[in-house]
Amino acid sequence: MTDPIEAMARAIEHELHVEDGWEVGTPQLRAMCNDFAITAYNALRESLEPVGWLYTHPDDPFPPSVTSQRHDPGDFYLMAKRGWTETPCYTIPEIDQ
Repeated sequence: MTDPIEAMARAIEHELHVEDGWEVGTPQLRAMCNDFAITAYNALRESLEPVGWLYTHPDDPFPPSVTSQRHDPGDFYLMAKRGWTETPCYTIPEIDQ
């Protein structure tokens, strides 16, 4: 799977042309496209709602648990006191395939 940032940066760079005044193929342009891609990717991810939650515990012998429904905050408060962590999971269907 291609790194989504790299794929977005390549797509942005592909749309820039010499005729428009861009110095295509330069490291400076590549770095600028990468910066744009990082900004766009982060903004897109921040605008999404989580589609699941990952629950992990450092001492749990089982694999991490991913659920589509978030634990009740009161229940999770008790889980967190016992060492569990909760991480929201996002997906961007056009990118994370």
